[in-house]
Amino acid sequence: MEEINEHEIDGLIQTMKEMEIKGLMKYQDVLVLNHMMERSWIPNINERDKLIKTLKENTDMGYGEITNLLQRYNEWKRYLPSYSLGLNQKLDSIKKNELSSSF
Repeated sequence: MEEINEHEIDGLIQTMKEMEIKGLMKYQDVLVLNHMMERSWIPNINERDKLIKTLKENTDMGYGEITNLLQRYNEWKRYLPSYSLGLNQKLDSIKKNELSSSF
């Protein structure tokens, strides 16, 4: 996994503010999972087996924890932010600019 830049979390700020601290603390794993899927860092929920495999290989989560997370995600997905193509392109552009300016 690559390091997450600050601009990557900008898409979550409004959702977090609306959920307030209690909601955020309870569903932070669901928000992060959504962000990683929206940015295509991991397979999306439609590729459930690939997603489970990726999470098993790259986290300390067990199968039960992963399926619980996916169940919670499914319960919340209609409330989670969906990233437009334009937003994804903008985030990619920011990342490219950061990489080119670091050399």
